[in-house]
Amino acid sequence: MSRRAPLKLCRAGPRRGPRILTPNVQPQQPPPRMKIQKAIRAANRTEDELQEALRPIASLISKSEKAQQKLAPGTWQHTMLQDNLKALHIASALMNKEADDTHRFARDDLQEALRAFASMISKTGKSQAQFSPGTSQHTLQRNRLKALRIAEALIKVELVKR
Repeated sequence: MSRRAPLKLCRAGPRRGPRILTPNVQPQQPPPRMKIQKAIRAANRTEDELQEALRPIASLISKSEKAQQKLAPGTWQHTMLQDNLKALHIASALMNKEADDTHRFARDDLQEALRAFASMISKTGKSQAQFSPGTSQHTLQRNRLKALRIAEALIKVELVKR
């Protein structure tokens, strides 16, 4: 059974006339091609920008590995960190442009990494809002957010290639 757009009441023309039922039209999402083009533009970074973005990614990998050691295997936190670490390693390989490493990742791995990055970006954005601009914590979160967005764009481009 297909869902139809809800109907709303509206007047016909400028004068008072009979009420007519018309479908309530929702705005369309941009076509997927536009999203792909946006991801490609975001992924077109210079070598310096990629190296600059690699530092916060490497830092996140290091901190996540240390935190994961303190968690009991099988807990949701351990599993989440494991997924995030896998995504960060994929991003690191893409940023280093290691051709051998990028082909070993399956399409499912890239899609899972994309989901993990969406979650990390959301959490980092919320965390950044808690700090005043100009503080070291705010700057750290800003740099992480930029690196995570670059990594997300690289993964999207890699998905388009496959």
